[in-house]
Amino acid sequence: MLKKEALHTPVETELSDDSLILTIKITGHFSHHIVQEFRSTYEGRPAEIYIIDMRHSEYMDSSALGMLVNMRKLLGSGTLISIINCRPEIRKILLITRFDKMFNIEGE
Repeated sequence: MLKKEALHTPVETELSDDSLILTIKITGHFSHHIVQEFRSTYEGRPAEIYIIDMRHSEYMDSSALGMLVNMRKLLGSGTLISIINCRPEIRKILLITRFDKMFNIEGE
């Protein structure tokens, strides 16, 4: 029998009906274990706005910060990327590392 955690992916995407907004939902740990899966959610998928929803993510490590920087580099500085629904401890990490200069960051 499969464990419940194995039945869903830690990274899910949702594209708006008009294909302008791509929402990437991170569940669980945002770490090096999902690097390929995370990159595949936005690479080659043009949108005008990218939203990373952290509502169900309780942990972020330095590799996640690197993944976000790589996303910013690939999509370019003119692309709007928002990180939303951050828990206070994740929001604090993002602010300390000055990611608010590269991304729009919103807490819960």
